[in-house]
Amino acid sequence: MKLSFSDMRKLGVSAFLAAGVPEDAAACVTNALLLAELDGMPSHGFSRIPFYTDQARSGKVNAGARPEITQPAPALIVVDARNGYAFPAIEAGLRLAVPLAGQYGIALLAVRRSHHCGVLGHYAESIARNNLIGLAFSNTPSAMAPWGGNKPSFGTNPLAFGCPCAHCPDGQPIVVDMSLSKVARGKIMNAVQKGESSIPEGWALDAGGMPTTDPVQALRGTMVPMGDAKGAALALMVEILSATLTGSNHAFEASSFFEAEGPAPGIGQSFILISPTRVNPDFPHTLERLTRHICACPERGALPCGKKGGKKGWNCPMPCMKKSRPVRSGKTHDAFPPAFILQPPGQVHMFPLLLLSAFIGVAIGLTGIGGILAIPALIALAELPPRVAMGTVLASLFLTSIVGILNFRAMGVLDRKVWKPLCVGGFPSTFAGAWLNSYLPSSFLLFLLGLITILAGIGALHTWKALSGVDLRTSPRRFPIIAAVGGTAGLMAGLTGAGGPVLSIPVLIALGLPPFPAVVSGMPFQLATSVAGSAGNILRGQIDFTLLIPVAVAIAAGVVSGNRIAPHIPARALKITIGVFCLLIGAAQCLRAF
Repeated sequence: MKLSFSDMRKLGVSAFLAAGVPEDAAACVTNALLLAELDGMPSHGFSRIPFYTDQARSGKVNAGARPEITQPAPALIVVDARNGYAFPAIEAGLRLAVPLAGQYGIALLAVRRSHHCGVLGHYAESIARNNLIGLAFSNTPSAMAPWGGNKPSFGTNPLAFGCPCAHCPDGQPIVVDMSLSKVARGKIMNAVQKGESSIPEGWALDAGGMPTTDPVQALRGTMVPMGDAKGAALALMVEILSATLTGSNHAFEASSFFEAEGPAPGIGQSFILISPTRVNPDFPHTLERLTRHICACPERGALPCGKKGGKKGWNCPMPCMKKSRPVRSGKTHDAFPPAFILQPPGQVHMFPLLLLSAFIGVAIGLTGIGGILAIPALIALAELPPRVAMGTVLASLFLTSIVGILNFRAMGVLDRKVWKPLCVGGFPSTFAGAWLNSYLPSSFLLFLLGLITILAGIGALHTWKALSGVDLRTSPRRFPIIAAVGGTAGLMAGLTGAGGPVLSIPVLIALGLPPFPAVVSGMPFQLATSVAGSAGNILRGQIDFTLLIPVAVAIAAGVVSGNRIAPHIPARALKITIGVFCLLIGAAQCLRAF
């Protein structure tokens, strides 16, 4: 029976859904396993599905876990997988680490409390396709003994290397991927599953430390390290870089990938990303000298790269220059990219995203509220990490603010006495909030966003009235009071990506400012928070510029339309609808955060 790639993907996703795995995680894991199948590595492909799903059912894998991402240093991303599948956690981390490596020249991604990460070389390849050198490390449950011993202390501990090679045929990157045992333990597991009676000599030792060809005895014993003592030493290095460095379980502390019962494996992965041209601007030509020398040598050296080339000077009739991955050429490669994706356009549900953005803009134009809903829209329809979605929405409000300011200016209702202190207080605090965003757990930020969304819903349903008889426009304490409101609202805007007016308007009204001046002040304040927050988010690489312009244009167009049709639409009914919607979305966001 032959299955198409599409059918295989549907089969894999359905298996995970049946085990209670959320759809986004099911798709991510299935894509990674399918890619292993396409690369001729069934030991890391669909054969893993029964083990993955059984562990999801038993709770050994936290199938619904949302990775927590922090940024303790400018070029350091730390991801807590929370004992969920490794693939979504690594993907989320790499999306942030890649632009940081381009910005600073080098970046480190550390993933803790993780699970089996599949073919490590796929991540190295993805990093290389982003014009970076990638080094990847992962530990695994214990399978190898220190050289001369018989007690499992190290995993097979794979490591991988990826390097961009623009002059290689088809621009294929150079990729090196190896486990530090002579063979991957999954090959022995496959032999047991197929009922094979023997495995090649030199693969494994039995529990007594003696060579064995029995796959069952091999699983009970230890794997033979590649390169003997040198391989064991490299396994120690990988153990430190992946487990000790990230604060994860060491190999001897980790439970099996193949058993449903017991505690979570809780292993670690680390990735070093280097921008070669920041170190050596002439790197592509320097690399070309090396690869040409290898391919021209009489011994017919080999490169782990693409197909046979036709460039003058290449003399490569050797295995490396044959198409090593024929099933991934053309459309197949585009349809099934590596698990890490830097948001290619094909992965974004662009039409519904733009349609929803325009609707949000109309709501803003009619009622002055609704912009905060753009953040969950980007998370859901563009599959952006929460921090990137927050940063992108905050930046998109720049154009919306300009449209609103021009409209209010034409009406002659802008009051400098209100918006100036609001912006003075909000500008620095928004920048600080965007900067602090990287240091806080994503679950906390999502919870905070949910609370603000709930407040926006309450604001839409409630008719705000002043709690005091003071008019802030004439009060001698006007400036510090309004500046304090701006500072608080700006901080929340920077942290969550929500526009400052969603908090400033109801607070200003409660403090005595008439409703209309409070609403009018929101546009200049939103412009200030957008500029300041975007400056902080750009420094952190937390804006998706491929989506920024289309989303901003769609929202701005909606605002203009909303302003024009406002006289013909019962705004109160729309406010009630948006208010209820905000309450539901906010509540769901708070629950999702935990």
